[in-house]
Amino acid sequence: MPRPARPAPDAGRTPCRYAAPVARYKAAFLVRIWAESGDRSEADVLAWRGSVVHLRSQERRYFTDILDLAAFLTAHMRDTEVHGGDVEA
Repeated sequence: MPRPARPAPDAGRTPCRYAAPVARYKAAFLVRIWAESGDRSEADVLAWRGSVVHLRSQERRYFTDILDLAAFLTAHMRDTEVHGGDVEA
């Protein structure tokens, strides 16, 4: 007896108006965030700091402001779209 056909992975889903285009761009990053304190007391956090590494290029940035992290990620994603790197079809 033949097996019944499997439904397509998207069968039954309503298309989203924000659906991604056919080609999806992706990039991998390593993000580390830590707290620095003045007297080594966890209750006395002076600043949040972090680093981010774009894994393909190994470019690293340190940041103290979450907006700097967002700018780094955005720049690499735009570069991926423009140059076609890290494309998943």
